[in-house]
Amino acid sequence: MKVLHSWLKDYLGDSLPPAEETAALIGRHAFEIDEVETVGDDTVIDMDVLPNRASDSLSHRGVARELAGILDVTLADDPLQKKPELPKTDKISIDITDSEACSRFSLSLIEGVKVKESPRWLKERLEAIGQRSINNVVDATNYVMFA
Repeated sequence: MKVLHSWLKDYLGDSLPPAEETAALIGRHAFEIDEVETVGDDTVIDMDVLPNRASDSLSHRGVARELAGILDVTLADDPLQKKPELPKTDKISIDITDSEACSRFSLSLIEGVKVKESPRWLKERLEAIGQRSINNVVDATNYVMFA
């Protein structure tokens, strides 16, 4: 998996060491490092995440949490700890017929989306980790999966 040093910094803030030191910490404590390379103004750390760690470490947030544990710090920003405020609507609904088989279901309505080119910062982040930019909708989905 490829991670961007700047993306990890979004989660860890000033607690994150320089890129080479970050890669060394990951390599000593968590995952095998395949390569560290400079892409533009950023550093990409390519690491092997084994299947037993896939559930918690195949995202930048997961790697940042691992680093927070290694560094004995808390995440400077963890967007998953913030509960989003979503407006209620009658435009969509769901009827769960078997609550034992489906104990929880959520859905959201997003309106007014225009498919167009992604902003430059998003394309650069995705391309640095080996993802080709498609459009704003596809890229937003990929960004969330790698975040």
